[in-house]
Amino acid sequence: MKYIFLFTVIGFLMASSCKTNKAASTALTNNTAKQLQFNRLVYHTSFCFGSCPKIDMLIDSAGNISLRRETISVKSMGKPGLNMYKGQLTNTQYDSVINLLAQVNYKSLVWDDVTCCDGVITTLIVYAGSDKKYLKSMLPSQESQPLLNYLHTLGLKTDLPKTGDEIELEQ
Repeated sequence: MKYIFLFTVIGFLMASSCKTNKAASTALTNNTAKQLQFNRLVYHTSFCFGSCPKIDMLIDSAGNISLRRETISVKSMGKPGLNMYKGQLTNTQYDSVINLLAQVNYKSLVWDDVTCCDGVITTLIVYAGSDKKYLKSMLPSQESQPLLNYLHTLGLKTDLPKTGDEIELEQ
């Protein structure tokens, strides 16, 4: 009986700890977002000579996401499959975007101006306060990779409701 009581107390303390850490994490992200004065982020990837998907994504300060994804597959005989989605990022997803923007210090990022050849051209536009950071290259800097990898994964794997609305984003 005393073991059941002991495990119950330990379980309660662990659950309380998780809730406290989540609240602290959310508060930290809110402070980071305020410090960044984050308004919105636009992310694009181009097709390549192959099967690279084309992704156009907008994330705003409320965690809303608009996503336009085109894929080319052998089944479609080279014709792009176009899907458009709109929805809301989870708190964890939004927190990750904000924290990665801070982690990579997006304001100081510099990409080589390379837009030729057969690689994917990546564009990242961040609006924060009255500032706009515009980056476009086939060779984004190594420092930006954690953020770009996360955005790319969001663009491919995010489970959002499809929309019939056309999504046009700043290039």
